[in-house]
Amino acid sequence: MAAPSAPNRFPALPPWLPWAIAGLLALFALAAGFRAHNQKQRAEEAIAAATQERDRAGKALEAAVKNAKLAEVRVNNAAAQAREMESAGEFAARELEKTQASEAAARESTRRLEQELKSALAEKERLRAQQVAGDSAQRDFASRLRFELAVESFAADNAARGIALLAGIVRDDPGDTVAATRLISALSHRSFALPLAAPIPVAPNSEVLAFRPDGNRVATLAAEPPGGVAVEIRNLAAGENALVTALHSNRIEHLEFSPDGTRLLLCENRVKKIEESGRTALLPQDGSAWIRDAATGSVIAGPLAHDIGVWSASFNPDGNRVLTVGGDRTARIWNATTGQPIARPLPHPAPIERAFFSPDGSQVATLSGSRIHLWDAHTGDGPAVSLDHNGAILDAQFTIDGKLLVVYPADDKAVVWDPRSGQRRLSAPFPLPNIAPAAGARISPDGQRIAAAHTSEGAAIWDAFSGQYVTERPRHTLPVTRVGFSPNGRVLATTAADGTARLWDALGGFPLSELIPNLAWPRRFRFSPRGDRLALLQGTAGVEIRTALPGAARPLSLFANNPLISADYSADGATIVAADEKNGRHAWNSRSGRRAGLPPASEAPAGFLARVASGTTVIIEGGPGKPRVLSLDPSSVEGLRSVTVSKDGGKLIAVMDGRETDVKGSLAGGSAHVFDVDTGKPLTERLVHSNPIASARFSDNGRRIATASLDRQARVFDISGKTRELPPLRHSIPVVNVLFSPDGSRLLTHTLANDLRVWNVATGRPVSETKRQWGRVVALRFNPAGDQVLILTETGSIELWDVPIAPSPAPAWLPDLAEAVAGRTANGADPDRPAADRLGLILELRQSLATANDADFYNRWGKWFLADRNSRAISPFCELGIDQFLRSLLDENSFESVLEAVAIAPDNARALARLALLTLDEPAEENIRRIGEADFYSLRALQLDPQDTEVIRVREIVTAALKEMNKPAAGN
Repeated sequence: MAAPSAPNRFPALPPWLPWAIAGLLALFALAAGFRAHNQKQRAEEAIAAATQERDRAGKALEAAVKNAKLAEVRVNNAAAQAREMESAGEFAARELEKTQASEAAARESTRRLEQELKSALAEKERLRAQQVAGDSAQRDFASRLRFELAVESFAADNAARGIALLAGIVRDDPGDTVAATRLISALSHRSFALPLAAPIPVAPNSEVLAFRPDGNRVATLAAEPPGGVAVEIRNLAAGENALVTALHSNRIEHLEFSPDGTRLLLCENRVKKIEESGRTALLPQDGSAWIRDAATGSVIAGPLAHDIGVWSASFNPDGNRVLTVGGDRTARIWNATTGQPIARPLPHPAPIERAFFSPDGSQVATLSGSRIHLWDAHTGDGPAVSLDHNGAILDAQFTIDGKLLVVYPADDKAVVWDPRSGQRRLSAPFPLPNIAPAAGARISPDGQRIAAAHTSEGAAIWDAFSGQYVTERPRHTLPVTRVGFSPNGRVLATTAADGTARLWDALGGFPLSELIPNLAWPRRFRFSPRGDRLALLQGTAGVEIRTALPGAARPLSLFANNPLISADYSADGATIVAADEKNGRHAWNSRSGRRAGLPPASEAPAGFLARVASGTTVIIEGGPGKPRVLSLDPSSVEGLRSVTVSKDGGKLIAVMDGRETDVKGSLAGGSAHVFDVDTGKPLTERLVHSNPIASARFSDNGRRIATASLDRQARVFDISGKTRELPPLRHSIPVVNVLFSPDGSRLLTHTLANDLRVWNVATGRPVSETKRQWGRVVALRFNPAGDQVLILTETGSIELWDVPIAPSPAPAWLPDLAEAVAGRTANGADPDRPAADRLGLILELRQSLATANDADFYNRWGKWFLADRNSRAISPFCELGIDQFLRSLLDENSFESVLEAVAIAPDNARALARLALLTLDEPAEENIRRIGEADFYSLRALQLDPQDTEVIRVREIVTAALKEMNKPAAGN
C-alpha cells in the first residue's frame, strides 16, 4: 500500500495578491518618500533654526562670557569682600565672644552682687530685728525696773512717785495693760484731795479767807482790785467768777461769815508806812469792822471802830452780836444789826491776841500775854475770872458744851479750867515733848486732844488731860508748818515745809489722803464748816480749794438678816447667790447690790474633791460613778499632807511637808507634786519651797498650778508641757491662799495678815492695791470676767471688790492726769507744766468726761474719778450711789461702818449721833475719854439737826451718862 501524501500546509494564493502587495509597497514607498521629504524639510528648518539658535547662543555665549567676566570680577570682589567680611566676622566673633564672656562675667557679678545684697538685706533685717528685740528687751527691762520701783514707792508711802513711774510706763507704751491696770487701781483705791475749782487769785501775802457755813461760797481779797482793796465772794458750787465785790480803801485783816451765811464780817485798818535806815514798817493807825450783805455786798452795819486797828472780829453763835479785838488793847461787843455797842468795853493791860465767844454765847474769853480773861458777854462785866499760865498761850478751846476751857500754853503743859469758877480741873502731869511752837498747836473741837508739830519732822497728837501720846504717826519729809482739826474733830490737816499737805485720822494717826503736792509755801489752811473742803492759802499763788472727803473706791457690801455661810456668782456673773445659816437663799445684783430673783439652779457639775485617806492613799469624790481610790508612790509623796484635784478631775496636786533636816526631826520647807489621776504617774518633778506650802490650786483649764507658801511667795507653774515656772509673786509676809481667775491670767493671793492682792500671772506683777480685810475670810471667788472678787467674811457678810482690767491702748490723757494728780513726772521731778496748768488739766478733763460715753472703759473710770464725791457711785464700775451706801453703813451700825459714814458725810447728824452712842459703849479701859467724845458728837449732831428724833434720843442718853459720871461717889 502506498504511503499517503503529506497534507498541503499552505493554501494556494490568489493571483491578484502579488499585485496588491506590490501596490501596497509602492504606496508605502511613496508615503515614505513623502515623509522623508517632509523630514528633510523639517531638518532643514531645524538646521536653520539651530543655526539661528547657534547664533543666538553665540551671542548669548558672548554675553555670558562677558557676564562671566563681570561675574568673575564680582566674585572676586565678593570674595575680597567675603575675605574682608570673614576677617570682620572673625573679629566680630572674637568681640562677640568677648562680649558674651563680659556678659557672662557681668551676669555672674550681678548674681553675686544680688546674692550679697540679699545677704546684706537679710543681715540688715536680722540686725534690725535684733535691734528691735534689743530695744524691746531694753524697754521691757526699763519697764520692769520702773514697775518694781513703783511697787517699792507704794510700799514706802510715796504714792506720788509710784503713780508718776506707772504714768511714764503707760505714756511710753499705751499697750502695756499691766501698768495701765495697776495705775487705774492705784488712782481708784487711794484717796487724793483733788481740786474743786481753778486756783483763786488773791492779794499778795494774803492769809485772809472765810467759808460760808455751807462751804459753797468763799470770801477772799482780790489780787488786782480796781482801786484800794476788794473783797470777792465766789460761788464754788457753780464755778462762777466773783459774785460780789466790795471795795475798801484800807487793809483788810479778817473775814468771817455769819452763822446763817447771809452776812460777811470784815476788819479794815488804816496803816502808815514808815521808812528808816533803809527799812520799811507798817504801823496801824485806826480801824473798823464792817458787816456787809453777803449777797449784794452792801453795808448793813459799821463802822465798828477802834482807836488803833481791829485785828479780829467774830459773830456769837446766834449771829446777833459781834466781838471785835483792837490794837487799843480793848475788846468790844456790838449789835450785829445796828452796829451799836451793847456792852461796856473789855479793857486789858496788855495787847489782846485773840477773843472768842463760848459755845452758848454767854461768855467771852480773851487771850492776853500769859492770861485768859473771861467776861460776861451780855454786859461786858468782868473779867469774872483770870486764868494765869507760865508762858504765852498757843491755843485755847472751849469744849462744845462750854463747861470746860482747854488751854495749851508755851510751857507745853496743857491745862483744863472751869471757866465759871476759874478752878483748874486737870493739867498734863508733864510737858508735851518736842513741840515746835512756831508751827502752832491746836486743840480738837471736843477739847480732848492737842495736835502740834514736832521740832524734827511730822506732828503728834496728845491727850489733853494726861499728856500721853494719842499718836505720833503723822509724818512729813520736812518739818510741819501748820496743824489743824476738822470741825467734827475726826480729821487732822498738816502742811509742811516741803510744799505738801495731808489729811490724817485724828485718833489713829494714819493718813486719810495722799500728799497734796506742789504747794507754794502753804502758810495757812481752812476747813469748810461742814468739813468737806479744805482751802490752802498760798500767798501770791492764790487759794486752792480741794475736797476733804475720802476718794478711794469702796467694795459693795451685801447683808442678810442672818449671817451668810456660802456665796458664789451665777453663771453669767450678774447675780450673787448666797445661803444663810438658817438655809435661807438670797440673791443680789453684783453691780448695784439690789435684791434680785434667784437664778435657775446651775446644771454645771459639782466638781471633784480629793482627800488623803491614809498614808499615800487618796480618795477622789465627785463626777459620775463611785469614789475613786488612788495609791500614790510612797517615794514620791513622802510626808503627804493634802491633795487638790483639777476641775476636770484628771490631775491631782499632792502637797507634802519638808524633809527632816536634823536629828531632832525638824522639817524644812514643803513641796508639791502633780499626778495623772488615771495612771497615778507624776506629771511634774517635785516643786519645792523653802517653807511649808499653805495651799495649792489648779487653774480652771488645768494647765497651771499655783502654790502659796510661808516663804512669802506664791509660785505659778505651767504644766501643759514641760514644767515651766512663771515669775514668782513676792510678798512681805507669808501667803496662805491663792485663787486663779477663770481664764488663768490673774491670781488672787491671801496673806497671813489677811491682805488680798491680784497679780498678773505672766509677768508676776501686782495689778491691784493691797486690800486689808479686818475679819477672817471664809471664801473667795472671781466673777466669770475676772474683774471682781467676792469675799465672804466670818461676820456673815459679803464684799464685792472691783479689780478692773484696763483694755489696750490707754488714752493719752491717762498718764497726764496721773502726773497732774501726783504732782510729779516719771523721773520723779516736778512736771514741766506749772501747777496752775496741772490743776487746769484736771478741771478740763472733769468737764470733758462729764458727757463722755460710759461704754468706754477709760471714760467711765475718768468720769467717776473726777466726779463730785457727794453724789458719785462708791466705785467706778458699781451702780450703788454714795447716798445709798451711807444708808447701808448706818443700817450696819458697827463702829467701823459708822466711822466710814462720818468720813464720807462729816456733817450728817444721824451718823454723828450713832458715833456718839457707839463711843459711849466702848469699854472704859480702851477709851477713858469716851464720855467726853460722845458728849461732843451728840452735841454737834444736835446742832446740825435739832429736829431729828434719833439725834434727840442719843443726846438724852449721853446727857444721862454725863450726869452719872459727875455724880459724887457714895460716902463723899
